Amino acid sequence: MKIYKRYEALSPIYQGGLTNHLPMILTALKKLGMSEEDIVKKLDQYREQKTLLDLTETTTPISEFEQAYINRSSYYLGEINRKGEYVIIGEFINKHKMNLGSALFHGFIRLAHAKEEQNDLLIAQALAYFELTSEDVEFNSKYIDEVNFLKNFHLLEESLKANGFSFKSANTMSKFKELLNSDLVSNKLYKLRYPNREFILDFVMKNYMKTNCFYNLHLITGFEALLELEEYIFDFEEVLNQFFLYAQVFVLFTLEKSPVTTLEEKPIENLKELINELKDAHDIKLFYSLIKLDKLFENDVIKTIANRIFTK
Repeated sequence: MKIYKRYEALSPIYQGGLTNHLPMILTALKKLGMSEEDIVKKLDQYREQKTLLDLTETTTPISEFEQAYINRSSYYLGEINRKGEYVIIGEFINKHKMNLGSALFHGFIRLAHAKEEQNDLLIAQALAYFELTSEDVEFNSKYIDEVNFLKNFHLLEESLKANGFSFKSANTMSKFKELLNSDLVSNKLYKLRYPNREFILDFVMKNYMKTNCFYNLHLITGFEALLELEEYIFDFEEVLNQFFLYAQVFVLFTLEKSPVTTLEEKPIENLKELINELKDAHDIKLFYSLIKLDKLFENDVIKTIANRIFTK
């Protein structure tokens, strides 16, 4: 991909650890049909706004994480050249599949976008970033059916509210572990007896509709990334349940309601004409995921959320 040549040496992080979304925005804008000239403008604006460092600049000190990213990207690029991208992605994803929610799904999402591009460097860098942000998480969970899950999860939300649960940490994954290890939550998470992707998507979408929450947004883009990488994953139903466990915890991050509303709903394909209006990286990624999910599922909430992106 010629455009990426301009940005391939940029750090994967900024401000000490936040995720550089530029590689993911690039794929989304390209697949949504934006012109190369407009893509470059968007990416240059993002680069300047986030003050992204060029890791090839010898005068710029780089962190231990960034050096590891360089080293692991080089390693994975060599492995791709030796074995092929399909084999390497498959080996990697089945090793790390239970950690897909690490760093708020960013490693997983970045890998899914890179896979779509079939660009060896993008894939190698995505693998490196996923590996470096991957964290082991252990869930204490039970199996349940869909109807009883919804009842029990509502009771769990009410219990957290009644007990005035609040976070001590600022970091996303530290918050995640706080909730996961809380006596209120630790033994009240569930896997579905028969994992159903429509049910899981509906759970994620409706919670985003209720809360308009940044974390729930990543559940939508993370779920779409999971489907994009499905072909590589052994025991996909097991991983679908693992995603569902991550989703339950992230949904509990926001208990207050702040509903998504729209004044008018246009057909989702018509909204692609407005893509130049989107400024925020998360809005671009979310809209791209919704476009793809709309082709796979009959769920009216997809259109509502897509319209809301352009009316907020």
